[in-house]
Amino acid sequence: MIISVRDSNFQPVANAAVDVFTARADQVDEAFNEDGSCNTARVIPVGNTDVCEIGALDAITGLDGDLEPNAIDVNTQAGGTTVWAWTGERGDKIEDGGEGIAHINLTDTAPVTALNAKVTTDMTKGAIRAAFGSTITVTIQLVGANDADAGPGADGASYVVFVRSETNRTSTDAATADFNAAADDLGTTPAAVDASSAIASVTRSVLSVDADGMVTFPVTASDPDPNNADDPETGSVDRVRVTYTVTQMSGPADANDPTQQAAVTDGTATITFSDAPSVPRVAVVTPAVDYLAAPTNGAASNVVTVTVTDQYGKPVRGHMVRLSSIHSPAGTPANTSVFPVARRTDSSGSVRIGYSYTGGGSVESIQANTVTDPDATFDPAATTDDIGEAKMFYWAAPLTPTAPATTAEITTGVDLRVADAERNTLVIGDDATALQSVVYDENDQFVIVNGAVTSNVTMAAFEAELAKEDTGTANDIAVAQYNPTDASVVARFTLTVNA
Repeated sequence: MIISVRDSNFQPVANAAVDVFTARADQVDEAFNEDGSCNTARVIPVGNTDVCEIGALDAITGLDGDLEPNAIDVNTQAGGTTVWAWTGERGDKIEDGGEGIAHINLTDTAPVTALNAKVTTDMTKGAIRAAFGSTITVTIQLVGANDADAGPGADGASYVVFVRSETNRTSTDAATADFNAAADDLGTTPAAVDASSAIASVTRSVLSVDADGMVTFPVTASDPDPNNADDPETGSVDRVRVTYTVTQMSGPADANDPTQQAAVTDGTATITFSDAPSVPRVAVVTPAVDYLAAPTNGAASNVVTVTVTDQYGKPVRGHMVRLSSIHSPAGTPANTSVFPVARRTDSSGSVRIGYSYTGGGSVESIQANTVTDPDATFDPAATTDDIGEAKMFYWAAPLTPTAPATTAEITTGVDLRVADAERNTLVIGDDATALQSVVYDENDQFVIVNGAVTSNVTMAAFEAELAKEDTGTANDIAVAQYNPTDASVVARFTLTVNA
């Protein structure tokens, strides 16, 4: 690590005394006292110096303004080590809680041990077809625990790849292919290409991963009838199915497998190449934010963006979209969203739609619908033209005590819906109850229950658990002694990690 001291013109400052000190990453919130001075029980000086004070024993910068401090141990169990560095006049002490002081968190990531390999493609999310002439890149990547990318062992890793290509045929004659399908059958999962088929083209290759544990190979197909010369007047669809199979030849061992070779995740898949015309296939609803405060009176506004793509994953322009939604709980009076008439997507396949909401805390399931007449009466309950999956949005009312009590509590854990660390806010609640929001701060107490282990933790450790993608919003939250108007009251937040 290099520490560099510069003046206001960004020129190097030589012979500048630099004080360097550290703390465990999970104790950063405890590094400074309330009066702004260093908490000497938590911070550690680097070198034989007075901690948090510019002194005669502090190291000085060279002519280039740089300083390379003594070796700093990285506490991997604490999530790393945070390092602070500052300069000043001899006798200066830290008095402002580290405000404006340069700092960095160092982590020492141990190499990930490869357990097996996973196979992915670069097809756009939601795409179920590839256009003739396009190339799909298939990636083989070694992975370890928690699906983390891994490098190969000393002996490397290699994989046998079979790619089988066969035209889709309607004839039962195995020696002949009829390319003229009446439709593209987008709702049908394509069958794998039969290796024994007389019209299957088969290639075999052996691929070795690189130093990052990765190797790629291409999959493509050409249009068997590029000029549509043999198409009937009513039109037809030409398709070619390509199946790839990846098996391990050498690499991570699996003692439970007869071959001692680890299985490959998603090692077999079939890609269908087609010349069918574009049709809207998937709509993705993306709210501008994850949650909003439920209105206390009147209506609140929300905005979402709907992006429509076709079977090839390409944007669809000019598609008319209208929204509908369902609220849980329904509410009394009813939680209600009012949407505008249908809107058309732009050249990027997207359209921005605003709407109003009246009601209390709820989980809103927002659905994009295909509409042909923007002015027609719209009945979401009667439509069968849903396009894409519904998106969950959260309306939350603040948790408040019931008079004469001054604090509120949720003794039985409820679902954690949103963890907003930037605003220190949690949105919590089950489907059957109105969603509520709570705000926490460093003055509060935090508990994590993970199986049989219950731990009192810092706010930083609490937020680190919330941020875990595999468990973060699948957990439960209980709240005690919560006062939304008095931050001096110490609330207690208990996070239960669900397996």
